[in-house]
Amino acid sequence: MKDKRINVLIDTYSAVSMFDEFFDVSDSRLLDKAFDEKIKLFIDVFELDVLGAIVPCKAVNGYTKAVCFEDNPNISIHVSQTSWEMHCFIYFSGAGLRRLKELYELKKGTEFHFYRTLYSAEEAGIRPSRCDVACDLIDCNVDFNDLFNRIQNNRVARFTTNSKSNGLRRISYPDRGYSIVGTANKIDTIYFGKRPNTLLRCYDKYAELEDKKKTTGLDTNDIKRFEGEFRKKDAVHLQKIFVEQTQIDDSINVAYSFLASALLNKFKISELDEKGNRIGYCKEFKLIEELLGSKDFLFVTYEKVDSELYKSVYYMQKSYLSLFQKIGLIYGEEALYDFFKFIHEQAESKVITNGTRSFVENNKDLLLENFDKTGIYPWRSNDSDNDIEYDII
Repeated sequence: MKDKRINVLIDTYSAVSMFDEFFDVSDSRLLDKAFDEKIKLFIDVFELDVLGAIVPCKAVNGYTKAVCFEDNPNISIHVSQTSWEMHCFIYFSGAGLRRLKELYELKKGTEFHFYRTLYSAEEAGIRPSRCDVACDLIDCNVDFNDLFNRIQNNRVARFTTNSKSNGLRRISYPDRGYSIVGTANKIDTIYFGKRPNTLLRCYDKYAELEDKKKTTGLDTNDIKRFEGEFRKKDAVHLQKIFVEQTQIDDSINVAYSFLASALLNKFKISELDEKGNRIGYCKEFKLIEELLGSKDFLFVTYEKVDSELYKSVYYMQKSYLSLFQKIGLIYGEEALYDFFKFIHEQAESKVITNGTRSFVENNKDLLLENFDKTGIYPWRSNDSDNDIEYDII
């Protein structure tokens, strides 16, 4: 029987930085200068210097101008061009945070945890607008159908606090609002609450990754995720309290324990007795508490790429751009796709024993030879009977 494990992470994050002073937004030069300063601030605070060149992208949600990063389009920076709300907004998707971690560790050779940038963000006055915290229960045999049945039978509910209390005490009461994706026989996702106020998602993370043809790097198919959204004032409060309580000890266990505990405390998914009274956290939340107490954490980047292969491809893109351009010009776009496919096949079959980059470097002249009479691409010419051998040492 496998040991029960827990993974805790920040899965989405967005924040706002206000401009220091108002100016004429119709003056594009002033706006561009102010925007550039904010971009530099975000790069410094969130350690984004590993993400490559800044490139324009589509602005969303009413913003008028936006940029992202060449090596990570899933992190974007937007600017508001209205006189009444002059600020910059940065958005990290879950994929963006994972790619940031991969590139940072690849290029700087040291471990990266996004939460450590929150100290600098708080100091710089960057105000979070959203922070999603996820807890994954791994090999814990969590059954969402069982959780759904307990909800239907009024044995589980999310408890909320009545903000209209008399000031002497805050009253908690069960909120039975929930929705599901799937059927009663096979629950894919359970939602507690609704946007824009409070939302907790409970779903099968392994099934999601499998649908996307991605792997976890773990020897398991049992990963159940509880992911809660902290928005607006809740996000601001979470970051502020997190910084205050963990800056003395920002170790991994302390930081992720705080974030997971904040998730449990905010959503309060609780078991109920026959009269509907709260008798403690639901058994799934109790399991999270138990694993937090044991410090049996597992910190992984799901969908993790092969760092050696990625490093080879990254340097190929930077160092051999002219080679790819030549292939495209000589043989056409279809040939370029075939070339990348060929390189991938060679790497997977372990023919390339010293890295993709070395393979291309050692064979670039051979790869660019002209078509033979049969019309086979030069890089495919050793697939059948011929005397061409590649340098793979």
